[in-house]
Amino acid sequence: MGVVTETGLTNNANTDSNLIFGNRRTKIYCYRFCSSRTPSEDRIIPFHNPADAEKSGYRLCTHCRETMERNSDKSMLVDRICDYIKSHYTEKITLSSIGKAIGISPGKTSRVFKYAMGVSTAKYIDEYRIIKLREKLRSGSSVSAAVYAVGHNSMSWLYTDSRSKLGMTPSKYRKGSRGESISYSTADTYLGKIVVAYTKKGLCAVTIVDSTDAAEEYLRKEFPKAVLSQSEDTHKYIEGILAYLQGSSVNIPMVPAGTDFQLRVWSALRTIPFGSTVTYSEVAEMIGQPLAVRAVANACARNPLPLIIPCHRVVRKNGELGGYGLGMDRKRRLLEQEGSFTKGDIKDD
Repeated sequence: MGVVTETGLTNNANTDSNLIFGNRRTKIYCYRFCSSRTPSEDRIIPFHNPADAEKSGYRLCTHCRETMERNSDKSMLVDRICDYIKSHYTEKITLSSIGKAIGISPGKTSRVFKYAMGVSTAKYIDEYRIIKLREKLRSGSSVSAAVYAVGHNSMSWLYTDSRSKLGMTPSKYRKGSRGESISYSTADTYLGKIVVAYTKKGLCAVTIVDSTDAAEEYLRKEFPKAVLSQSEDTHKYIEGILAYLQGSSVNIPMVPAGTDFQLRVWSALRTIPFGSTVTYSEVAEMIGQPLAVRAVANACARNPLPLIIPCHRVVRKNGELGGYGLGMDRKRRLLEQEGSFTKGDIKDD
């Protein structure tokens, strides 16, 4: 069993995350959301992804295919809603204004979005504004100026439960974690110079850089006014990360800062077994929001703890690798090392 950290992220590399199962008798595979009758347990065979099922001679269930086709249309609608919110977050946004912009009723806007994202449009707008607020505070804006710049005309929005929204008080966040002690360690590995940053609660950042100077430059950007100190990796974080990438189950405390949706995605990523890959669509299924494919991709891109939260195991549906913050060459190498792909399997984007 893995340990569940304060953020609810599990640290078990071997958690079963099979979303797909096949029927040994009919040679048909289904997604867990399928409304068809589930076969008896002795006929079920689990698969990690559709490619594994189809290589084994199974074909997709008709009900699942029809559901996915319907969801595809809804997914495009949700993408348009998200685009509208991101383009108008500084303004007053209502269900009516969204619906009018994309040509559907306020009621349908609410239903489709909640089904796809698992949160209301109001909650999504709030979380997006928090992301933009963080950017503005880190760039040096005053708290009041940042609040007004993200579409609010009252400070009460921020100070209502603001500690959970930002992970600390707004003034402390603006000061770049001033006074907070963050230790960091580096090590030269086959992937490059790995940098881990951590507080007393656990890992808060992981990256790969070219030099020690670049490590400090990166951390100064992430935590501009924290008290940084380079130290020996007595917690063996880097050793644990490298062991994890070789298939070991490890227990590493993590405290990534993110929205509720991002934390759900990152938690789901931790359940992808070593040696397997899933698509962005399948991650959306894993968190129970099958239409939130693009939002899942965005959450992967904002992952502050790559390698230990294995976003490198997420690929596009067409077999292309997709993006990766630590570089595409490293993503290829990691997938080849884990046995998920051979060089001939990997498609260039």
